[in-house]
Order: sequence, then structure tokens, then C-alpha cells
Amino acid sequence: MISNSGFQEFGGAPTPALSAVGFARAYYDATRKALMASQEGGPYLAGSPGVATFVFRPSDPAPAVNVFTTWQDLVDALNAPAACTGRRYVQIDDSLAACVIPAGSYDLIGAREIVWGGIFSRAVGGLFTFLTVSDGVDFPSGCFFVVTDFLVVTTEGTTPAITIPSGERAYFQLDRGGRLVATGSAPLIDVPDGIVIFEIGLVGALLSGGTPVVNAGATSTITLLVTAFFSTLGADAISGDVGSILTVDIVNAAAGNVLEQTTFLGTTFLNITTRASRVIMVAIPVVGTYDVGPLDSVIIADATTGAFPVNLPDADLYEGREIVVKKTDASGNIVTLTPFTGSQTIDDSPTFDLIGQYQVVRIVASGGLWFQIGQG
Repeated sequence: MISNSGFQEFGGAPTPALSAVGFARAYYDATRKALMASQEGGPYLAGSPGVATFVFRPSDPAPAVNVFTTWQDLVDALNAPAACTGRRYVQIDDSLAACVIPAGSYDLIGAREIVWGGIFSRAVGGLFTFLTVSDGVDFPSGCFFVVTDFLVVTTEGTTPAITIPSGERAYFQLDRGGRLVATGSAPLIDVPDGIVIFEIGLVGALLSGGTPVVNAGATSTITLLVTAFFSTLGADAISGDVGSILTVDIVNAAAGNVLEQTTFLGTTFLNITTRASRVIMVAIPVVGTYDVGPLDSVIIADATTGAFPVNLPDADLYEGREIVVKKTDASGNIVTLTPFTGSQTIDDSPTFDLIGQYQVVRIVASGGLWFQIGQG
């Protein structure tokens, strides 16, 4: 386990005053209101309507309802049918004893609907709460897609704890101090053949304690979105095999963000451009594909060199979000809009194609689906 002082040695950004946190949170939540149904000054989702709250508190002598002292009991409760009907918030509380996930396979049903947070308190053990992933832990359905409220998840494994299935896409969010740190001999997340999007929000961090947090296979794409203040990308936090692609998209680049990793596969981040307060950096130039970011609204697609896939974000997390895509070239190559999952459609169709030059479509997310509201 990493202490608070040791954690700072891995590049953690200095913790801002609470007034700064409150200001940045107000800015950031405006773009994430579908996911961030939080109360000011408290945990993200705990106590929110429609959100079931669970607590992992080892050594609690008299645990209350939905408070669990062992990891297996917590997993069983999260997988119970009654608990799988909506978003779940799990609070990790290390105030009585260290929180450790023992070796084993834990198949969490609906892992993407679980938000992991710390105790969000300066009174006990400092600002951060720590959860250690032991060697030999495996999450077949994934885990830690959303980490928040100053929870630091540290992995000590010799094998990856999460492997993204071939051909699939996954989304991870680190916000309000949520951090992933790899200290073992293997990354926490392995992406042999797929697309993974990391969104680092307010005071979030992706850090290497000697091992990359995520490794991309030769045909994989990693997209890193830095969307708020005081975020950190640690040195060597993301690694990849030859042929993999890393895209880094930064908003408010000067607002206390720390970027210690500046190369990928031996290549320094290229194509640095500035648009207002936004900086986009691409490690390896991406030809003919784009993953829509959380602040994107208009995508100008040039498919001159080949087919141009446009991968839409999760409609469940972006209720009311509007996106415009326009094809600018005269080639016969197609620009194809593809929803985040197969169950999400565009006017009941699995994809939407832009075929002619200057063809444009405008879509909106509603009820977990996408709908056209204009085209030409």
C-alpha cells in the first residue's frame, strides 16, 4: 500500500484548497450532469435518488445495513438481483483497517453501473482513501470504470486485473480525486484489441508506480481526455505495443494539470494545436477514426484517405447531448457514426452513414438512444 507521502512521489498534483475544488466542481459538473448527481460537499452519488449505496469497511465490529467487512460479502451484495437495477455507489472506508481485495475472480454484474468512492473526509487518515488490489485478482466483467471522491486504487498484480474483451470499447472515469496507480509487475488494465477511453476530471490521476496502469495491444486505441483542473498523467502510465494508438485531448491545459508522460512508443506527442482554452495532442497521428469526446459538439470529418468511423459516447451518460458530424471530402469513402454499444441505436439503426460531400447530420441522446434532429 502507498502512503499519502509516497503517493505524491508518483506525481500526484498538490491537493487544492476546498474553495478551489468547489469552484472547479461547479464548472465540471455542468458538462457531466447526467452522471454527477452529487450533493455539494459530500460523496458523488451516495444518497442520491435511485442510487443504492454500499460501504466496504473492514473490521467494523457492528456493521449496519449495506456495510460489509469482507470483499466477498460486498461482491455478493452488489450482484444480488435487487441491487442490479440501477447505478450503485460503493464507498471504501479504511478508517478502521486497510481495504484490500484478496486474490480471486470477482465477476461483478453490471460493473459499468458501479461508482467507487472514498470516505471523502479530512478527519480520518488524510484526504485520500486507499484500496489495494492484491496479486491474483481478476475482474472478468471489468471494474473501477468510475473512481471518485479521493479514492486511490492501487494494483500490486503480476497479471492484469482487467482485460478488455477483443473488439470491445470501455470507458473509465477518474474524477474528484479518483486515481489509479499500478505498482506491481503488470498493468491494471490490458487492452489486447479494442478501444479504451480514460476521462480524467477534477484532481483525478492515472499514475505509474513502476508499471503502466494500462497497456494497449498492437491493434488497440487509447484515448485520454483531461477535462478539468489539477489532473495528472504520470510518467509511463500508458504503454502500448507497436501499432497501437494513443490520443490525448486536454481542456484547460494551464489550469494546474500535470503531464509527466510526454511520449508514447518512443514518439513525442505531436500535432499540438490550440483552440481557445483547448489543447489537443496526438501521440501517433490517427487516420480516419475519431472517438467523440465529452466536450465535442461538431466533428468535421475528412475521409479522403479512407473510411472514417466516428464512435459516439455512451448515450446513457449524456442525456440531452447534441452532436453534429459533417463530411467535407468528395471521395467515395464513408463516414460512419457508431453508438457506444449494440443496444444503443440511431433512429433504430445500428449505424448512420454520411456518403456525399458536405453531408451533415445532427443527433441528440435521449433515453439511452440517439435520434436524428436534423440532416442535410
